[in-house]
Amino acid sequence: MPGSKIPLDREAANAKRDCKWRLSVSNKFRPDGKPNRATKTIGPCSEAQAEKELQKFYVAFQNQSPSSGKKITFANFVEVWKVEHVAGLSPNTKQGHLSCADTRLLPYFGRMRLAKIKAETIIDFINDMKLNGERLDGKAGSITPGSIYDFYKILRSIFNKAVEWGYLSVSPCDSIPKDKRPKANYTAKPILEEVELGKLLTELFKLKPTLTNVKNQLFFYLSLIDGCRSGEHLALTWDDINFTGKKITISKNIYAEGSKTLTRNTTKGGTSRIVYCDDLCIELLKKHKAYQNEYLKKNGLSNPNKYVFLKRKRTGDDMVVELPSRSSFNHWMTKFLKKLDLPHIDVHSFRRMTASYCQDNQVPLTVIQQMLGHKNPNTTMIYLRSLSNAKLKGVEALSNTYQQLIHNDIEPNSNNL
Repeated sequence: MPGSKIPLDREAANAKRDCKWRLSVSNKFRPDGKPNRATKTIGPCSEAQAEKELQKFYVAFQNQSPSSGKKITFANFVEVWKVEHVAGLSPNTKQGHLSCADTRLLPYFGRMRLAKIKAETIIDFINDMKLNGERLDGKAGSITPGSIYDFYKILRSIFNKAVEWGYLSVSPCDSIPKDKRPKANYTAKPILEEVELGKLLTELFKLKPTLTNVKNQLFFYLSLIDGCRSGEHLALTWDDINFTGKKITISKNIYAEGSKTLTRNTTKGGTSRIVYCDDLCIELLKKHKAYQNEYLKKNGLSNPNKYVFLKRKRTGDDMVVELPSRSSFNHWMTKFLKKLDLPHIDVHSFRRMTASYCQDNQVPLTVIQQMLGHKNPNTTMIYLRSLSNAKLKGVEALSNTYQQLIHNDIEPNSNNL
């Protein structure tokens, strides 16, 4: 309970005698972002009586909205939301929430009173995006249904917090008819079938052994063999590699801050884990490390953070090394797939292929879940794709069963003559 009682006569309180008490309770925040508090003095009474009065005081105060709650604007409340909610999110999630609020929500709702925003206002906002919503990334075309859903999801989160913190009694999003609400436009992302994946790997390992080619061979083969997130791979340091035991410690992830890629000492799932790799992966790691050391020495550079993957960048008159962005590997793979006339997939699809090919080889779901670092096996199920060969085997099994039933049914039976 966000409340406290302080005896005004400590000697009396210590002696278990009746004394006066100062009660203090809080109820979320005022429009200026400061805590909404109240105090009162009671007594003389015992500590037990003071505790009861504190509970009554808290319940009564909690049921009151902040005195100026009806006057707060959407923009004022978003500032509170940023401090009290968004600040505690992971860096990548935080950046996404702030971008949504700053680019679309604040320009549209910012000056409106929070309590005056109704379901109809939000429906108008959604329709306006559908009809006139331009992309904000400089690319041609209009905003996608998936992006519209993302903006709506953040807006709904803001109003839910307003209800939770006592600024509103109900969220206007709850009054929007179901057929008017944006829907998630998620489609199953493709993976490469066996023939396609075979062609990719064959051509990938035909590349001339150079620093760049070996780095790409390592990154994509590693993505296939251990199923980790690309951000977890980019955050790897050489201390994480156990060459003898063929083990890799996954304990870090990356996030973007402006144009820089930085690491944080936790994974998306919040826990560290050990993944295993094969002889080819270890061979690629050793080869990549040798090329990297040669490159650093030749260019007079150092790698103080012991990054496995790095890039060179000029800072003033000096050259330094830093982490590459995950998009750099996406760009390279996109060009390589196009050159091979293979279907387009993104880097995250390699993670889906790890899960799907494990499933096709009867690896238990619990093992796949651990490899991918999921807390919930239901999340792992989303990553699984049925390969064509597996589907064919399923049809063959059904066909054999049905053919046998048909045969049994039409065998001559003297009783039917």
